[in-house]
Amino acid sequence: MSGIGDRRRRVPVSDSDLVSRVQLYGGERDLHETLGYKESPDVSDFWDLYNRADIAKAIVDKPAKATWSEGVTVHGPDADGVPPDRGDDDLHDSFERMKRENGVVSSLVRADIVSRVGRHGVMLLGVNDGRSLQQPLGSATELKYVTPLSERRIQDFDLGQNPTNERYNKPTTWHLDFEGETREVHWSRVIHIAEQQREHAVYAVPVLRPIYNRILDWQKVIGGSAEMFWRGADRKLVANLDPDAGRLDDTDAMKEQVEEMRHGLRDTVFARGLSIDALGGNDVDPSGVADTILDAIASETDIPKRILIGSERGELASTQDRANFYGNMEDRRRRHAGPGILRPFVNRLQRAEILPAGDFKIHWPELFVLDAMEKADIQAKRAQAVKRLDGVDWIDEDEKRELVGLSQ
Repeated sequence: MSGIGDRRRRVPVSDSDLVSRVQLYGGERDLHETLGYKESPDVSDFWDLYNRADIAKAIVDKPAKATWSEGVTVHGPDADGVPPDRGDDDLHDSFERMKRENGVVSSLVRADIVSRVGRHGVMLLGVNDGRSLQQPLGSATELKYVTPLSERRIQDFDLGQNPTNERYNKPTTWHLDFEGETREVHWSRVIHIAEQQREHAVYAVPVLRPIYNRILDWQKVIGGSAEMFWRGADRKLVANLDPDAGRLDDTDAMKEQVEEMRHGLRDTVFARGLSIDALGGNDVDPSGVADTILDAIASETDIPKRILIGSERGELASTQDRANFYGNMEDRRRRHAGPGILRPFVNRLQRAEILPAGDFKIHWPELFVLDAMEKADIQAKRAQAVKRLDGVDWIDEDEKRELVGLSQ
């Protein structure tokens, strides 16, 4: 078993894993320190944000949940239909049965989410091959469980040292935390998940790291606004007693009446020469600053602002936002979810002979589907286009139908 220090010696942390400090005035002012940002946030800081900051959870969860759906499936390359009908493709039928019995899609979503919070995550595959977790995956008949584990549960890993082996510079043994007990697990029983890998052989750039400071800014603005509202709503009263109009021995009685009014026990105060003034702060509208922060977060995460915060405003704009977001999720399926998660998952189960062997394709259901209002809007615009083209004799009828998006 290799130690953590030994592991880092073999695979050094790259420059992309380090957070640079921004210094001004010839090094006299450290911008991160001045603004209250942590120098090197780690996985525990990211989990704190995920569990406590609403926008951080949305940034992590929404792309993962949009990527996966129950309709995702696999099938042989020669399948007649996509997806094939039941009985036409053995691989497809076996995979669909496993989805129903083991909740595979739910496990894939959970694994995707926990890996996005930190630098990486894993999925542990449990099969009935009669071997220990330390041994290579053997022949089995059933997938027993799929357990997603975040970086917090990954204690260590050993890397392959033989340059001629396919596992060179890749994990060969994982040291995973099982409720306080660390156990060694052979690499073939683990699906490693790391999105946005750069130079490091194992680690990726955590999703929340580039926007860590902006999320803190968001919390400052939202939390500070709530605090200002609370302190402003709790009015401060100043009672001024004119010594020439009132008697000084009435002071205690007046204090008692003012306190009772403050706590809602009376509506009036009876006194001579007493004036009461309310002290209040200035109202501050945080929306401008909050929008600026959201714009920066949306730009980095490729999540449109309206989708990120779940706004229902602007029906026409939301259609374009949805198209952009789901277009990004289509790219994520092709770049990461398919080749980085689902294909290794199917390959391991084929290795264990739980799924039929052979090449396969992944079928993803359509993401962006127009709702009834959007379809009606398109039909209305087509009708307007048809009306405008009526009487135009230099375009034949087939070309007119093509221009307005109608089939021949």
